Amino acid sequence: MKKLLLFLILFFSSFNILLPQSSVTIGPGSSISVGTGSALTAGSRNGTMMNNGTFNNRSIVLDPVATAAASVTNVSFSAQWNASAGASGYKLDVSTSSTFATFITGYQNLDVGNVNSYSVNSGLSAGTFYYYRLRAYDIDGITGYSNTITLSTAPAAPVAASASGINESSFTAGWASVTGATTYYIDVATDIDFTNIVTGWNNVNAGNVSSLLINTNLSANTTYYYRVRAANAYGTSLNSNTVTLLTAPLPPVASAATSLNQTSIAANWNSPAGAAKYYLDVATTSAFTAGTFVTGYNNLDAGNVTTYTISGLTAGTTYYFRVRSSNGSGISTSSNTITVLTVPPNPVASAPSSLA
Repeated sequence: MKKLLLFLILFFSSFNILLPQSSVTIGPGSSISVGTGSALTAGSRNGTMMNNGTFNNRSIVLDPVATAAASVTNVSFSAQWNASAGASGYKLDVSTSSTFATFITGYQNLDVGNVNSYSVNSGLSAGTFYYYRLRAYDIDGITGYSNTITLSTAPAAPVAASASGINESSFTAGWASVTGATTYYIDVATDIDFTNIVTGWNNVNAGNVSSLLINTNLSANTTYYYRVRAANAYGTSLNSNTVTLLTAPLPPVASAATSLNQTSIAANWNSPAGAAKYYLDVATTSAFTAGTFVTGYNNLDAGNVTTYTISGLTAGTTYYFRVRSSNGSGISTSSNTITVLTVPPNPVASAPSSLA
């Protein structure tokens, strides 16, 4: 009878099934050996036979679902995923290969514990694509891989360059382009800590360019600071270095010429706050077009004076002059234009036409 019973057990076991409502009774002195790690199915309880002879119920129902990375910087990101019911922990892979042919050091099958996010913050480079996946585990085993998430770290911080085109109410901010960046953000402030941001210049999207004209809400002869950040679809870099600049003084106000004679005049103007020198133009047209400047008087450095003698002129000729102020950092826009007529040439006496 024992042999028949054992035969039936082995027969049904070979098909990995017992009929519903079936039972097997092992009589005294008989035994069935089930090795550790063997899979057992018992109604809704799937699991493994443990070393101590107890049956461990498998509790993980589905593979984990990875979700988009968060908090992306140029050297870190937070891997995210949905919880798998019954999981007691997760193992994370991070790679620069979509096939996970290689792994970032420290991020191959990394046990991150029973969490739903993990900060990946070592071994990464700016502006680089990465891939991550994970598996859930419990005491009985481990699931298959989740879906794979693709992301790029944020670009490296740009290097801001000196401002150019500085006048009393505008300047052009510049910076070096960064690999992987698709846009740039700029801040302009009146203090180096950027606590006093200039109105309209807080985190301004400059687009995918390497310079931007800053031309609103600035004051003459005032110190400003700017910094830039690079960004792509996944994140934004750290701030660039900070550039300091001083806007130009206000334009001077030109006044009527004095000391007029046939070949020279004295040009005059006032002195705006902060001005350290002046630049003078003299031309024969009010438009100051090319070819109309008096020789030697196209952007002439007149020094730190408010009167300058213009010589080499022609008698009886109309001239125009204008002035710009500078503080060594920037040059103002031009002053108003003054029109002046030199003294006419001396009359030429002619012989009398008849004698009385």
